[in-house]
Amino acid sequence: MPPTLNQSPGQPLPSKKPPQELAKLLQSWILEGDAQEQKETGEYLVQTLDQDRLSDRSLFPPELRGVSW
Repeated sequence: MPPTLNQSPGQPLPSKKPPQELAKLLQSWILEGDAQEQKETGEYLVQTLDQDRLSDRSLFPPELRGVSW
């Protein structure tokens, strides 16, 4: 049964697979992750979140790299 436009927020989408199979799929995605790609994505996110802030204070200060994030 495909999801409808009338589906209420927070209601899970119908699935033909049991939750255990979906959990295995998600876990396989986590385990097969490319370390270099994850590092590049993390650096991009840090740079993007710190960019164009209303405050001069950085969300991710370089001196706290590896300590708090």
